[in-house]
Amino acid sequence: MVVTTSKVVEVTSQVVEPCKDNTKSSGLEDLTCMQGANTTLEAVRSHKKKAGRNDTLKDRVARIEDFLGAPVMDDVVNLSVQVEQLRVELVGLRETFNQHSREMEERTETSVLDMIALLDSIKARLDALDGEMVLVKRTTTN
Repeated sequence: MVVTTSKVVEVTSQVVEPCKDNTKSSGLEDLTCMQGANTTLEAVRSHKKKAGRNDTLKDRVARIEDFLGAPVMDDVVNLSVQVEQLRVELVGLRETFNQHSREMEERTETSVLDMIALLDSIKARLDALDGEMVLVKRTTTN
């Protein structure tokens, strides 16, 4: 929002009275001749500050609208497209993770079964060796 001199005069005339010599104020330059010029200038500055905040807010809203809606530049991707791309990537990652989990589960199960079979064969071999050791001990003690 831009503050014009007519708007400033309007604002200042409501805040303070004109000078005692009844000179007319034509803008910001003549505000110093008014009684309570400090109060008037503070009011003008406050009005400008509010206008600046309003412009800042409008700028922020415009940037958010641009980001959420149609892109301003070619390299800017709006938020809805980014969210959709992320969703597709997450679905792909989920499928890859599930497939990897199934494969690892199958491999683990196969490995456990192989280890059980190996333990059984080692146990059978140890039993056979134990039987042979008993036989050797009997023959040596006789």
